[in-house]
Amino acid sequence: MRSEQVAIAARICAVCGQDGLVEHGTVNSYCLLRCPACGFIAASGVADEQLADFYERDYFEGKLAYGYGSAQAAETDLIAQPLAPVHEWVIAKYLDPLDPQAILEIGPGLGGGWIKRFAAGSPRLLQCVEISALASERLNAAGIPTFNGRVEDFRSESTFDLAIAIEVIEHVADPVSFVTAICDLLAPGGHLLLSTGNARSITAKRTGLDWYYLDPPAHLSYFDDRNIAQLLRRAGFDEVRVRRFGFKWVELAMRYGLTAALPLVHALNYPSGMLVIARKAVADKRASGA
Repeated sequence: MRSEQVAIAARICAVCGQDGLVEHGTVNSYCLLRCPACGFIAASGVADEQLADFYERDYFEGKLAYGYGSAQAAETDLIAQPLAPVHEWVIAKYLDPLDPQAILEIGPGLGGGWIKRFAAGSPRLLQCVEISALASERLNAAGIPTFNGRVEDFRSESTFDLAIAIEVIEHVADPVSFVTAICDLLAPGGHLLLSTGNARSITAKRTGLDWYYLDPPAHLSYFDDRNIAQLLRRAGFDEVRVRRFGFKWVELAMRYGLTAALPLVHALNYPSGMLVIARKAVADKRASGA
């Protein structure tokens, strides 16, 4: 009975609720299902309760077909280092004006993610939620308060002004419960900053099943700029801004003043990533599906 229920649920789109997901292809022996209505793509056969098992030491040491390429990349955060100037640009442009004093980061990994940047400003509350036991132990040892588990299971007596989930939502099997839990932890008018891949980009379309972002069981949920906004509005956010740009292009613009090239990049939808800033509705206006 359990397997039948999973099979039925797997054919219903988590974003728009439409029945009739179709097979998109197979990657790493996992079947990908796509919604013809909204374009959401999900890897089948994985439940949120299994996720912690994927992020043990081997994930960070490059010993698996998915995850970090090497232990050095995980330890020194070499993947994020080239994007550091862009992170500062995003924070200065979108987050500093909000002056958040209670900040929650979901999925910071071994290095502490973005929350270290805000710690220097002495906010009244900093908190991380990390599903990896190894990463949680390291973060707590470094003095960063970290709850080991899913954000759906985290409880707080205080609400947060800002939640950050950089390259995290693609890792969850149930994105609806994920973003709803984040929304519940935010104060009315609080903001969520997230980033993820853009399945509607030219890069994703051109490479098909070879798109680097298709990486189950590490990546399970794949969005585009339209259905990510639909998902967030369904969860209780009323203002959703999606920025489709490649971080490398922004860095070139900052360093060399190549701003004239950015409109063309936007128009071509070449970048395969997107940055999303969403505000929690002041009043509870959660939609049933739209």
